[in-house]
Amino acid sequence: MGVPILYGDMYYKSRTEIVNNQLESENKLVINNAELGDKSGGLYSLPIKFALFLLKDRQGVIDLDIPVSGDLDDPTVSIGKIVWTTFKNLIVKVAAAPFDFLASVINVDPKDIKAIEYAYLDTAFTVDRQRQLDLLLTLEQKKTDLEIELMYYNDRENERRVATVNEAGKLFAAETGQDYKANEKDFIQFLKSKIEADSVDIVAASEKLVPVATIDSLLDQFANSRRNSIEKYLSSTSDSTGIKVFIPEAKSPKNVGSEPVFEVKYTMKEETPVHE
Repeated sequence: MGVPILYGDMYYKSRTEIVNNQLESENKLVINNAELGDKSGGLYSLPIKFALFLLKDRQGVIDLDIPVSGDLDDPTVSIGKIVWTTFKNLIVKVAAAPFDFLASVINVDPKDIKAIEYAYLDTAFTVDRQRQLDLLLTLEQKKTDLEIELMYYNDRENERRVATVNEAGKLFAAETGQDYKANEKDFIQFLKSKIEADSVDIVAASEKLVPVATIDSLLDQFANSRRNSIEKYLSSTSDSTGIKVFIPEAKSPKNVGSEPVFEVKYTMKEETPVHE
C-alpha cells in the first residue's frame, strides 16, 4: 500500500482448520499505537490511514477479527489472497461509511452523526438538531485529528414548487379562512377562479399567482436561516470548534431529489477534503 509504519506494535494470531480441503480460518490482528508515514508508491491505493485512524479505540488500539474461508480444491484459491482481500474490503468499508465506528466512540446511534435533516419549508432549529450538533462537538473533542464538515444539499426546484403552492395557499386562507391542505377541493376551485380556467394543475396555477421573485427570496431566506442557525450555535457553544458548513455547487448530483440536509463528512485533518 506504500504507507510506511513509523512505529508501533502489531500482533497477529491465526487459527486455521482444513477439512476435506475446505478452509476455515480465524485471524486476529491487533495494532497498538501505530503511526503511519506518508504514502509513497505501493501497489494498491487504499484509504489505510483514515481507516486505521477510525478503528483506533481510546487507548490507541486497533483490534480486528478477519474470518476467511475457501475451497482449496479451487486452483485460484490462495490463503494469502483470501486474507488480503478480506482485509482490503474491511479498510474500504470503514473509510466509506465511518459512522458506525465513530458512533461507538461516543456511544450513540450512527444516524445521529450522519446527517441533520430538514423538510421543505422547515427552518426550525429544534432541540433535536441542537443535540446532534452537541454530539459532533463531543466527537471533535474525542477525536482531535478528525475533520468534520457539514455539506448542505437541497433540491431547490422541488422546494420551489412546494413553496409556491404554500404561498398560493396563504392567499386562499386570507380570502376563505381555510387551510389549503385540509380543503383541497375548495383550494382547486379557488385556483380555477383566479386564473380563469376549467381545470388546473395545482403547481402551475400557483406559479401564475405568486411572483417568481417572491419565491426566490423565500428560498434564499430558508437556506440562510438553516445555515446561520447551525453556524451560530457551533460558534457560541465552542469557540475552538473547527466544524464548518460547506455548500457544494448547485449542479452537484446529490442535490437532485434531496430535501434540505446537512450531510456530515469526516476526514483526517492532514487530508484535503474532496468536495463535489
